[in-house]
Amino acid sequence: MLRYLAPVFFIMLLSVNLFAQTGRGSVPPDTGKAREGPAGSDAEADPESDAEGDASRARGGPFPFVPILETLRRGAVSWRPDWPFFLPQDAFAVNGPLPREIRLILGEEEYALVWDENRRLLECPLLFNGNFCRAVLSYNPQGMVSLLSIQVTETPSVLPFEGPAAPAPLPRAEAPQEGPDQESPKGEGETSRSIEIEFLEYDALEAEFPSLLRINSGEGWFFVVLEYSSLRASETWYDAGGNALAVHSYRYSPDDGTLRFASFQDLLGGEEGMEEYYYDSWGNLNAIENEGGSSPRSSCSALYRSSQPRYWRFSLPEPWRFMLQWDEQGLLAGIKGYRGGEGGEGEADADWDSRYEYTLDEWGNWIERRERIMIRRGDFLIPTPGTTIHRRID
Repeated sequence: MLRYLAPVFFIMLLSVNLFAQTGRGSVPPDTGKAREGPAGSDAEADPESDAEGDASRARGGPFPFVPILETLRRGAVSWRPDWPFFLPQDAFAVNGPLPREIRLILGEEEYALVWDENRRLLECPLLFNGNFCRAVLSYNPQGMVSLLSIQVTETPSVLPFEGPAAPAPLPRAEAPQEGPDQESPKGEGETSRSIEIEFLEYDALEAEFPSLLRINSGEGWFFVVLEYSSLRASETWYDAGGNALAVHSYRYSPDDGTLRFASFQDLLGGEEGMEEYYYDSWGNLNAIENEGGSSPRSSCSALYRSSQPRYWRFSLPEPWRFMLQWDEQGLLAGIKGYRGGEGGEGEADADWDSRYEYTLDEWGNWIERRERIMIRRGDFLIPTPGTTIHRRID
């Protein structure tokens, strides 16, 4: 990997967006200190700008962008231990020729993976706050991403049923309160908003890496400066007044270039967090651990056979363990769930039991999945209505 360095110093005014690149240097080390604004002024901070920065954070501010960039660069979506529970583990895995699109239909919700004739992503689901959100990409004449639009849906639960025994993925940020810049709620307890990410500049040495973003979260404007060096990357978030809000740093493996470590620092609130990623010998992401910030320590992990997860566990909001059973055709036959971090994992111990039936196409890909669920209530497993999921592969 080429070592390249791309710090960008810019001035952002509230009334106009003016950028001026002044030089190149090394990636600044993580000192843990708050950084100066883009203008680099030592003057006393403007109270109105500070108030705007606080308001921006309160309206749903910085989020990790580099992991999103990793998905866009791969051009595919693969299962991982923080996968939302309601979505099939093999949702985007297919046999036969490479398709132009895969569409997953769950009632009124649709998740699509779409490529153009050059195998560039046009639409894909992105993990955001513990749920999958619709992302649409636009490209400039040079073939580089110019705009990324993310439709974020915040829901109180991602499971097809309600109840105190409901397992759930890792904790998600609270849904923002409805305001003048936010779309109307989609349903009870559910809100939707759009995030527009403009790719303003790319690194001069490696054209596939953006160096400057402008983000409209639907609740505020932000600018992000991305800096890269060998096996490291960082992103610094600024509000529209030029105040530095957050720094996210990333570290990659020298062996295979996979993302291994991320740290998150809120420069105004003083909160810090970290996330570590672990891989098995097959290259599957088999564990994610995070701690710090306002959330308690959490983890999720999986054991695989080849690329299929066989054992899956997570720690929040309460510990759950799942055994995944696959048939000879490579189809998921069933899932047994067990509440608690440890304990028995036999037939009589299961708190959750899902079974699946399929309709297949000529290549052996499922195009309809029907679910039968049994959930423990006291000493008994009680039948609960399952979901029927349709999949279109073109």
